[in-house]
Amino acid sequence: MHERQQEELMALQAIYPDTVSWTLSEDGKKVWVKVALPVEFEEDKDVEVWDWVEEEARPAVGPVDVLARQAERLEMKEEMLSMAPRIERDAPARTPKPLSSPLSTVKVVPALAPPSTKMTRITIASRPAETVSSASTQPPAPSALTSTHKKPRKLKLRHLPPLALDVRLSDAYPETAGPEMVTLLDDFGWLGEEPRRKAEETLAAVYTGDECLFALVDLASSTSPDFTSTFSLSFPLVLRQTKPTNGTAPLSTRLSSFNRNALADHFASASHTCPLCFSPSRGSACIRIESCGCVFDKTCLRDYWSLLIREGLVRGVACPSTGCVEARAKWEKQLAASEEKKIFEREDEKPGRTTPEEVESLDYSFCVFCRHGWHGVRNACALPQSSAIVSAYLSGTDDERRTLELRYGTGNLKRLVAAYEEEKALQEWLAKNSTQCPGCGTHIEKSHGCNHMACERCSSHFCFRCGSSISPSDPYKHFSAPHSTCYGKLFDFHPGGEPDVGEWIGEILAGDAA
Repeated sequence: MHERQQEELMALQAIYPDTVSWTLSEDGKKVWVKVALPVEFEEDKDVEVWDWVEEEARPAVGPVDVLARQAERLEMKEEMLSMAPRIERDAPARTPKPLSSPLSTVKVVPALAPPSTKMTRITIASRPAETVSSASTQPPAPSALTSTHKKPRKLKLRHLPPLALDVRLSDAYPETAGPEMVTLLDDFGWLGEEPRRKAEETLAAVYTGDECLFALVDLASSTSPDFTSTFSLSFPLVLRQTKPTNGTAPLSTRLSSFNRNALADHFASASHTCPLCFSPSRGSACIRIESCGCVFDKTCLRDYWSLLIREGLVRGVACPSTGCVEARAKWEKQLAASEEKKIFEREDEKPGRTTPEEVESLDYSFCVFCRHGWHGVRNACALPQSSAIVSAYLSGTDDERRTLELRYGTGNLKRLVAAYEEEKALQEWLAKNSTQCPGCGTHIEKSHGCNHMACERCSSHFCFRCGSSISPSDPYKHFSAPHSTCYGKLFDFHPGGEPDVGEWIGEILAGDAA
């Protein structure tokens, strides 16, 4: 290998480190270059595979078995002859007609015997004897070994087994001669002999007087636009297995298994963004839902589904991606509309019904307290919906309370009562110590100062005493109008509760400094 060949091979291996390798001959004058050619498409391709099927061979029959069968047949015929009755005739017998096919039956044939004997001659028309060859003692070959399936197996493949390109370079390459030999290897046998030969001829014709290894690899790569024409491929791709499997799986099974493993390896090595946490993760830490193809981080999806199961929302255990959620909601809406139509049509058949009738199960989970959709064990019912039950429990007698406890559960009622009392105390405190903003409804508490308030959330101006909105440009007009209930009450005077003058001055100075 001279310097020019070495430079080309080093550059080629730098670009394709995992697929290019070479070895030298013993004398160092020839180079064998081997290039692995992965076959990968951008999308799934339709492939029809005609598998080879070996038919079961017929059981071998030896010479001894044939002779034994003939002896058994002769014994049966002799036994039938001995049991046959004699037939006497006065007239001469007629010549029997020739048989249309050999039959193993007893035929009574009248013979030209003298009238005194009056006997008949019995002959046996048997099957032709089986021919036994003594030249060979080996069992005969199977009757058929080149049959295929009546119908091909249709697959969708994105990865095909890799090919291998062997190139032999002489010492004259690339100055005066091209590659001595270009060989395309197909270990799986999916390409076929004719396309492989044409591809070798196409690749061998690449040399034009200069280095051609880059052109060979580029032309044979599956990412090349000329890949299909180079290897004589057209889609849907039709592949035929031309050799027996010798105990291995059929070609279609091996292609499907290879494609599945290649997709799994590509998925595990790629990076995917989880729709739940919006963080990228390697495929080995992700899971892909087979029905829709959405990819999630394993930990995120497990935590999300576990939460749904703990909360009782088992029907929600599905793909949480935005597209699937919208499609599922649309489908459920259409399903509900069709169910309502069925119910309407069923009810329309019974006009004027006066007695109630139970509706068929619609598989709808709901809360027995608030009569709304099931919100889980940890989420309490909204107070307005459960306040009636709590009020009945608190104001009821002991018997009424026991009845409610049996109906709804003691623990649930105690939880609702505690939440009700806590909410009631909170509402009482808010009503006494705060005023709702008329703009956004936020409860505002005043620590000290005047009754002119400005909401930090929506910037609305209002009176803390009555909760009325006031003008931001002239907020004190509300406190100066004689007809107002807050007239002259910009400040609430509480004897002994006024702040210290020094504290007021300090606040004013701090505000001016800011």
